Amino acid sequence: MTTSGEAAAACRSAAAVPPADPGRHGEPELGAATAEFAVLLPCIVLLLAVVLGAGACGAAAVRAEEAARLGARAAARGDSPETVHRVAREVSGERAVVTVEARGGQTVVEVRSAAPGVIGAWGGLEITADAVVESEAGPEAEGRGHREDRGDPGP
Repeated sequence: MTTSGEAAAACRSAAAVPPADPGRHGEPELGAATAEFAVLLPCIVLLLAVVLGAGACGAAAVRAEEAARLGARAAARGDSPETVHRVAREVSGERAVVTVEARGGQTVVEVRSAAPGVIGAWGGLEITADAVVESEAGPEAEGRGHREDRGDPGP
C-alpha cells in the first residue's frame, strides 16, 4: 500500500513536463533572442527613419509657408523681385525655388523645395507653399511679370 505522500509525488512526476531534448547543439533556445533581435532591428531603424523624416517634412512645410508669407509681404510693400527672392530664401534655404508672379494687382509668391530626409530621398516628395497678396505698388507692378529663382543647384 502507498502512502498519500508517495501518491502525491507520483502525480507530480507524471504531470511534470519532460525536459526538452537538447539535441546535438546544447540548449534548444540558445541564440533565439539574438536571431529575433537581428530580424527586428532593421524594422525598428526603418520605422524610426520614417517617423523622423515625417517630422522633418512638417518642419520644412512650416518653413516654406513662412518664406512665402514673408516674400508676399515684401512684394506687397513694393519691394523689388530680387528683394522678395532674398527674403523668401533667407527663411526657406538656398536650395528652395522661389517664384514671384504679378497677376492683376495681386502678387503670388511660391516656394518649392525637396522634402528633407529619407522621405525626400526615397519618395521624391516636394514641399510647396504659396502666398497671394494685393499689391500696394499698383498697376506698374503688373509689368514685372513672372520671375523664377531656382536657388543654389547644389553639389
